[in-house]
Amino acid sequence: MKPVVKPTEPAKNDAPATKATNYTVKAGDTLSGICGRFGVKMDNVCRWNDIKNPNLIRVGQYLIMNGLNVTASALNVRKTPNGTIIDVIKNGKGVEKIGTDGKWINVKYNGKTGWCHSDYLK
Repeated sequence: MKPVVKPTEPAKNDAPATKATNYTVKAGDTLSGICGRFGVKMDNVCRWNDIKNPNLIRVGQYLIMNGLNVTASALNVRKTPNGTIIDVIKNGKGVEKIGTDGKWINVKYNGKTGWCHSDYLK
């Protein structure tokens, strides 16, 4: 009788998954290192996360890594697609995409959620 060999677990890799949308800062992380692993520009990550100084990130800080940039001078955020305006986001700010409904994108920004038309996000 042959011994039963249990498969070993694959080694855990600290690199993020290709489709990851966020990252939580760990001890020893730098913003440039995180951006390199995700393949995104540091200035975009700073914009999406409202980071003023890229040298100052905190352990446990949640970072949006696939944000969208507001391209309109001011973007209306709605409660539902084509619904009541609940907020306005200024040009150049970033939002996190969390869903879609046709041409409408469900976004997360500053701890809030709402809907924006895709024509004004890039």
